Amino acid sequence: MIIKRKVTQDIEINSTIVCDLCGAEYSYDAGWDQMEAQEFVSIRHKGGFSSIFGDTFAGNPMGFVDVDICQKCFKEHIVDKMGLYKKDKE
Repeated sequence: MIIKRKVTQDIEINSTIVCDLCGAEYSYDAGWDQMEAQEFVSIRHKGGFSSIFGDTFAGNPMGFVDVDICQKCFKEHIVDKMGLYKKDKE
């Protein structure tokens, strides 16, 4: 038999996300802001051997890429400029 007990823990949760391009802030706790926060594009990348960002395995803290982009900036700066969005799918 397994006997369980209840515990209370303090944990960190996301409360706000900020776009690294335009600086817009959205709360995870507020109505419409919550919808915008869910649409962010987040990139977490660790550079490896011969990476232009630096080799994180060699202890280089500059080898980490950590970026959060709101959906408006992602569309404007990435999708539209690269021609990735097509209104009419063929």
